[in-house]
Amino acid sequence: MSRQRFQEVVSSAIDCSDKSQKEIAEALGYTNSNMITMFKKGTTRVPLPKVADLAIELDVDPVRLVREWLAAYEPEALPVLDLYFCPAGDPSAWAIPSSDHGII
Repeated sequence: MSRQRFQEVVSSAIDCSDKSQKEIAEALGYTNSNMITMFKKGTTRVPLPKVADLAIELDVDPVRLVREWLAAYEPEALPVLDLYFCPAGDPSAWAIPSSDHGII
């Protein structure tokens, strides 16, 4: 069910976007807009490294879309990530650590 939900969120965001599928594909580094069609239909999984960029291109909250992706494809990772990244146990407000230390 979660994979279907992720596909529906992506499909809806693409439909509501002012950008063409070709523009979205190019922004994500794809030469063919067919990839976006496959993401939209759920026939191809959005690669995790592309999820946040896709969210930004679609004007969707990147944290929400990453959480939706994790729920769909890596549900066992969510509790672990929530434990370390959620202030006061609120999964909707993941706190992304600062990269000031130069590691990331």
